[in-house]
Amino acid sequence: MAGVLFDRGAQIQQKKISGSSGFVFSGYHFVPEDRYQRQPIQLSDSQSFLYCGRLDNRAHLISELGLESTSASNIADSGIAASAWAKWGVSGLVRWIGPHASACWDPRRKELTLMRGAPHGRAIMYFRKHDSLYFSTVLDSLFSLPFIPREINEDVLADILLGGAAGTKFLYKGIGAVANSHWAVFGPGNLSRSQRYWSLEPRRRLRFASERECWEAFSELFREVVSSHLRASGPVGIRLSGGLDSSAVAAQAAVILAERGQELHTYTRIPQSGAVLPKIGTLRYADESEKVRQLAQQYPNMRVNLVPPDTRGVMDGMEEWYSANYSPALSTPSFISGYRPMLQKASEDKVRLLLNAAHGNVTFSHAGFGRLRELFRSGRWLALRRELKKLERHGYNVKALMLQEAIKPLIPMPIYKLRQRLRKNKAESWSWFSAIDPKFASETGAVDRFIENENFRLYFNKWTTWQRRAAFIDGTGQVSQGGGGEVLYGFDQRDPTGDRRLVEFCMALPEKYFLAGGIDRRLARLGLKHLLPESIRMDFRLGLQDIDWAHRVRQDEDAISEAYEKFRKDPDLSRYLDFERLDELMSEFKASDISQISRRRAIQFQLAMLGPLHAGNFVRWFHGRND
Repeated sequence: MAGVLFDRGAQIQQKKISGSSGFVFSGYHFVPEDRYQRQPIQLSDSQSFLYCGRLDNRAHLISELGLESTSASNIADSGIAASAWAKWGVSGLVRWIGPHASACWDPRRKELTLMRGAPHGRAIMYFRKHDSLYFSTVLDSLFSLPFIPREINEDVLADILLGGAAGTKFLYKGIGAVANSHWAVFGPGNLSRSQRYWSLEPRRRLRFASERECWEAFSELFREVVSSHLRASGPVGIRLSGGLDSSAVAAQAAVILAERGQELHTYTRIPQSGAVLPKIGTLRYADESEKVRQLAQQYPNMRVNLVPPDTRGVMDGMEEWYSANYSPALSTPSFISGYRPMLQKASEDKVRLLLNAAHGNVTFSHAGFGRLRELFRSGRWLALRRELKKLERHGYNVKALMLQEAIKPLIPMPIYKLRQRLRKNKAESWSWFSAIDPKFASETGAVDRFIENENFRLYFNKWTTWQRRAAFIDGTGQVSQGGGGEVLYGFDQRDPTGDRRLVEFCMALPEKYFLAGGIDRRLARLGLKHLLPESIRMDFRLGLQDIDWAHRVRQDEDAISEAYEKFRKDPDLSRYLDFERLDELMSEFKASDISQISRRRAIQFQLAMLGPLHAGNFVRWFHGRND
């Protein structure tokens, strides 16, 4: 196992074997304090502690633990976490902010506790054989043991093919994973128990004397969060689009880095030169480079990089992704391969930290359309009419908004779920986003789980906006490893917009702080006025990412058709996929004028036609059949 971890390019490797236990730590120098790593850490009561992750509230924990700040500067995050564990145990896990996977072995009780960060943490997987437990954050190390089966769980694969697994089972037979925001204890005699230690509070609401007071509180928190995510052992970069989310993070990071005399490298995916682009609506734009230039004019320490896709096929190089993540990507192949050159450029620039704003749309730049439902249900129809009129002036389809945000969520859940149960054997209920074989979906029970576990693609229009946001933030399931960015590119990827402090603040704000006076995303547009130019803040259009997907797929049609022919002859994929549906989609795409493909049709092609490319190539890679 140690050899496998070392082969992944880690810069730190430490191990300890004592009696019936053995531990290996492999890590990278991503923050300055990593140089002080000494793991596993021996606690005073003979317990052994391991920590893989980052403490984004490190200074606060140091204060709570009563540690002297000067001496604590020479302690790795793992040492701070070990002190917190020694003082508070599992009851103190909620105090740790930052993604992590941790473990503590108690030799006296013969109990192993595994812990995972909240709301998200590093994957930590385990295999149990009698009274022995083997665990790791890397599947390769588990698969290196001859008695651990290397076999795909077809039930979970079916869930992925049908739109993303929502349960707790893992993609590989016999292997389990600790859920996000949970700890789990394992002991003799198959003893095991698991408990959730953090979750969102639906009824929690923040109150402010005025909207300006809310903006001031948010602005202070936003700076604190972004600053805490900027600890790095080398140059800092960001995946920057022209939208509010990443622009705000980039602006705040640029301000802080400028105060330190440092630069911020920005990386923006732009369309391939000469690409034929599909039509876009009035609320969309295709090329984000102009917005990025406008932001950089305000922040001289930004070093802008505009990176188009390379000329390779949409599936070229995906084996590297599979070996680093041990899972099929849930994003479309064109998205992953289209952004690959951008990430490679950051790696070439020796960036050690790459920021992103993946949770921005559900936290601080949430649109606030849930306010329409609130006004409708409370009978404040004149106020609702005024709000809709102002939104209409910005180009919104207010009839569609009312149907999605106010009417559909009113359908009682038992009735909605009953309707889905009655339609479960009709493939058209999922064929717009999946090309799973209906027989395989039924035999594996995927259709039933799809309905009973309330898969987001089936229930998205039924949920309230709060439920949609919570589903993106608060999911506990972990079906595969993921997290292979450091292996592929050599840098740490962080999302300040998913920081628990920001999540808890934004999810507790009433909708009026996100939508009022016809201004959606109001908290971001007005609360961060000091950071963003008006041309970005008050642009109600959204940038379209991966906009040149159809052009690139059109260039790669022969290779894609050839891949599906291989899938058709594969002993496993021939059962998994609906090739009649795939042939139909490919024929429709080939006959399409890509400049006229609608957004809805584009989503169908990307999910149902291209999505199976990931699953198919992954399965063939896993079984050694790719050629």
